[in-house]
Formats: sequence, C-alpha cells, structure tokens
Amino acid sequence: MTVLIALTGLNPHTGVTTTAVALANAWPGTKPAVVVEADPAGGRLARLADADPHRGLASLAAATTQSPGDSPVSTQLWEHVQTLGSGVPFLAAPPSADAMAATLTAPVSMPAAAVPRLADLVVIADCGLADPASPATPIAAGADVLIVVVRGDLADPVRAGRRVREVTAGCRRCAVLLVGSDRTGEFAEPLGVPVLGRLPLDRLGAEALLTGARYSRRGRNGLAAAARVVAAALHTQLTPAHSNPLLGRQPSPWPRLPGRWRHGLGVCIRADSPRVYRARQPVPDRIPGQDAAPAVSPVDDLGLEVTETGQPPTETVPVARDATPVATTANESAPGGPTLAVEVFGPLRVCWHRDDGVVDITTHLQPRSRELLALLTLHPEGISREALIADLWGERCPRRPVNALNTAISRLTASIRDATDGTVPRILAGDHIRYQLDHTIIATDYQQFARAVRQRRHAGNGTERGEACRHIIDTSCRGILAADLTADWVAPIRESARRDTITAVGALAATVVEQDPRRALDLLETALDHDPLNELLWRDILRLHARLGEHTAIERTLGLLAHKLSKIGEEPTAETRDLAERLQKQARH
Repeated sequence: MTVLIALTGLNPHTGVTTTAVALANAWPGTKPAVVVEADPAGGRLARLADADPHRGLASLAAATTQSPGDSPVSTQLWEHVQTLGSGVPFLAAPPSADAMAATLTAPVSMPAAAVPRLADLVVIADCGLADPASPATPIAAGADVLIVVVRGDLADPVRAGRRVREVTAGCRRCAVLLVGSDRTGEFAEPLGVPVLGRLPLDRLGAEALLTGARYSRRGRNGLAAAARVVAAALHTQLTPAHSNPLLGRQPSPWPRLPGRWRHGLGVCIRADSPRVYRARQPVPDRIPGQDAAPAVSPVDDLGLEVTETGQPPTETVPVARDATPVATTANESAPGGPTLAVEVFGPLRVCWHRDDGVVDITTHLQPRSRELLALLTLHPEGISREALIADLWGERCPRRPVNALNTAISRLTASIRDATDGTVPRILAGDHIRYQLDHTIIATDYQQFARAVRQRRHAGNGTERGEACRHIIDTSCRGILAADLTADWVAPIRESARRDTITAVGALAATVVEQDPRRALDLLETALDHDPLNELLWRDILRLHARLGEHTAIERTLGLLAHKLSKIGEEPTAETRDLAERLQKQARH
C-alpha cells in the first residue's frame, strides 16, 4: 500500500524541503521513502545534488501524457528517480515556477492500466508554501497525512493556529511539526493545534542530509536524530497492524539505488515507539486535541457535547454519589507491596513506604534525577538506551552519551538508596536491553492510569467501561501530567493523557447526566483542570447549570471562560455566547 505524506509551510523559508529529506532519510520499515518535489515555486534538490532537474516529475509527466506517435518514454518510476549525496531518492522538479505549474497540471492521456503503480512505497511530497490556489493543493488534500511545518521561533502561535486550521480543513489527517523552537510544550498550548514533534535548526545537519557532506560537529547529527523520532511515530500511526514489521519482513520488489540508501535495512517498530501527538482528523474552529463530539441540535440546549467517541455504553453505569476523584492510586501500597510510590500527575512526587508511615523523599532528588525518574515512569513497558539518551539530551548530546546516561542512573539510584536508608538499593529491572523501573519495588500512578485506559478501550460492556473511566479520572485528578517538567519529550505524553482523561470524563458524564446532573457537573469541572480552554467542556457546564436551575451561574461561568481565553488573546466563540444567551432567556420564561 502506498503512503502519501504531504508537507507544507505557512511562510517562505520554513524548511519544508529539508524536513521532507530528513523524514525520508529517517523512514523506518521495509518500504522505500521517496521525496517528491511538488513545490509550485520550483525545485532545488537537483541543483544541490548536481542532478538533472528535468529527470523526475517533468520526465514522468511526459511519460504519462505521451501520444501514441511520440517517442516512447519509460513509465517505470525508478527510471525517473535520482539520489541526493546522502543517498535519499527523489523525483526532481523543474527549477522555474512556470515549468513546475505545467508539470503539476499536466493531463494524463494514457490508459489508467499503464499509469505507474506505487505499491509498497512511501511518498513524501514537498508541497511548498500553503496556498489554497496552489497547484499542489490536490496532493495535500489527498495525502494520508498533511504535515504543516511551522517555525516555532518566528511564528505567533495563536495566528499560526488559525492558519493551520484553515490549511488542514478537508484533509484526512493533519499534524504540526515545529522547526527551531526548543519550547514545544510552551508553544503548543497557545498554538491550539497538536504538535507532532520538533526539529532543531541545524545548518550543518541540513547540509549533510541535502548534499551528503560530512557532519563536521562532534557527536551525532541532531537534525537526523530528531527526524528519526518523528518518522518512527508517523510510521507507527500509518502502518496497519497486519503489516507491522515485527511480524516478519517480505523481500522488497524495489531495486537497490546507488549511494548509501538501502531500503532493505529499515528499522522495526519498537515497543517504545516515540510518544508524540497523533496525526488526527482536522476539526476546524475547535480546540484541537478534543475528540469529535456528536452534533447537538440547536433546540436541545441541555444535551452534552463532550461524550466518548465510538459506540456509547450499552447499559447505564451506576455511579456512587460519593465517588469523587481521590488520588490514592500509587501512594497506597498494600502490605508487602512496592516500597516506593512515584506520582507524575501534578508535580513529581516520590514517597517511601515505611512500617511506621509514608515519607516524601522528592526533595532528595536533583533536577536531572527527577527528570530521569519521570521519563522512566512514563514508559512503564521500558525504553531503549537510544531513546532515553535522545529524550534527555536531544541535540545537546554529550560526547560519551552512554557514560553520561550510566552516571545519571547511578546518581538517581544512589539518591533513592540514601533517602530510604538503604532499603531500596536498586530501581531498575534486570533487563540489559531496555531500561524499565522494577515494578515490584516501585508503584506508579501512570502505570495504573495506562492500565485503566487499556481497560476502557477493550471494555466489553458499559459497566466495565464506566469502572475503567472512574479509575482514569481518580488517577489523573492530581493535575496535569508532569506539571513541573518543561522538556520537549513530555509534551506529547502529556497531551495523550489529557485526551484520555477528557474522553473518560465525557463517557462517564454522559451516563449520569440524566439521573445525577450534579455529579456530571462535578466531573466536567474536574476535567477543566486538564483542559482549561476547551469550550466544549465550558458549554456543557453552562447546560448543566441551566439544568440544575443555577441560572445566575451561567453569566459567571461565561465571564470566567472569557478571562481565561483573554490570556492568549482569544475570546469565547459566537456559538458559546449564543448558547449562554439562549439558556438565560429560557430561565426568564
């Protein structure tokens, strides 16, 4: 199956071409990845590779538009592919905009059966600047995923978010890739759009990928390393389960190309594949990251919008009236259970369970040790050495990364051993390939959260689903995941946890709203701790205040939402204001 990934930029010189090459160079799996220059402004890869700019899209277009009397031109894709100095295969584009426009709009006059087939191929299309009138727009609209490249160090996040929603309207899936900003978590919230990942501004790294020049800095190519994380995440999301390379590889039908590029040496999907924001279906003018909710009739102003996606529960879920969220998961150990409890919802908290009580030992850990412990906690199934180093140091990798990692782990272990008077001499399981906390010694709230999420997804009935949702809410009620960490790696995991929490809240609230609207209101207000700018939540809170007869609270709630949105230069949507007005009018009648 062919996979088409389209890339576009909001502004000129964003780095779309470099990003496309970096992803193709890093693409894992057995399918070959080919860069297609589809930028209407013209191509530049042929010039960088000292290649023929007219052998590529132009020659392939000529082959598919030839008349019966013309000299035959091969329609075999690989006859038109060239390679960069780094070994990345690409279809070159003509350097001029006029020639490129003619190529992109050329009609196909040959029979459909003779058009080149692209089975078992990953096409990464550089569509250039985002423009509704661009000849490359059909490519972006038909792609399996459209990635919008944003310069995080130059763009205004709120304005960029609006542009991204406009550009991605009508696409199958969409995602944002930040370039240049080292503050992904801080940028993502006002951006209002899920961020797939981040690529550093690395001129030497880009030059090495585009031209094959030797990377002159010490250590690894930071751009290539970051691209591997993004490519692996995309590969995981776009690869069907039945074609997972872990199940075995089939011989590739594609010929080997010159240079270092060898598609047969792809990387298998790891069990610890990078945690990133999932490429998602675009939802214009909505707070991104929120699952799509069923449409609500304008007449039914009391129906909830925030509900679980997919099939609704088949039976009503009984909810105890006193079942308020209480964060007791990781910090309550049964006798003979784990000695340490690590909580990552809210600020990091590490507690030692002694015979005479519980002692908080968080302050005994240095900042780097806290981050390392949080990173291990948020990968309960373990994480590879390479991924651990990449998350901890990114492009600022030390000269001897393995030694640095071993030192960091030793310091963390020693700090915990000293803080527990020697009762916890180790923290890792005895796996020599993957780094994993020893869960016989350490209990974590995130492990219980992840288990509850799996139970909700595989629940066989409404009762099981409701029980899992309650566990999700109870575990996450301490606050935002890893609230005291600002590292790039935590942002996508935090977003995933937020989505799972909101989904659980919506599912549980939908089951109790008729019999216990006060309980539903409490649940939605709890969800605001995780998603304070989600207008779907705020609108449901307005509806529940009206249902409970608390009409004076409607105006106060709307004012509170307006105050929160004003901090990012926004205001409540017309839909939210209209709902509040209708609910207040109904109260007067």
